[in-house]
Formats: sequence, structure tokens, C-alpha cells
Amino acid sequence: MGEKKRLENPNYTGNEEFNFFLAVAFPDNELEIMDYNRVVKGLNELSTEEFLNEISKGFEVEKQSSAFSPKKKTHLRNVP
Repeated sequence: MGEKKRLENPNYTGNEEFNFFLAVAFPDNELEIMDYNRVVKGLNELSTEEFLNEISKGFEVEKQSSAFSPKKKTHLRNVP
């Protein structure tokens, strides 16, 4: 991506933000991934079924009867 951005920028100096990325290093036993939730505020005039069909094109969507939270770091739910 950096090469593409350099070609698109005729005034390239090397100091542009696309030349850098944030990185951090620490032991995995100090890593804590906290739960997060996603909220859909509007369906852009789609019905609930139409919305779920659309997002199913890029994501695995599964109806849940209750909230799910992994019990350990490497826990995946029935993902092939």
C-alpha cells in the first residue's frame, strides 16, 4: 500500500503518515482482549431479514439465544 500511495503523491517526501505504522511488543500472557459489542443504528430502509442476508455475504451470521463470551484465549465457536 505504501508504494501505491507514493506513486499517487507527486510531492512525496517520506514523512507522510502512510510510511509508518504503530507497533507494540509484549508477552502474550500480558495481553487481555476485552469483550466488545456492535450496535446497528439503522438498516438503510432494509428489513431485518434483508439486512441479515446482506451481512451474511461477508460474515458468518448465527442466531443466538444468549450472549456469547469465550472462556479462554484460543476459544472459537464451531468455526470450521
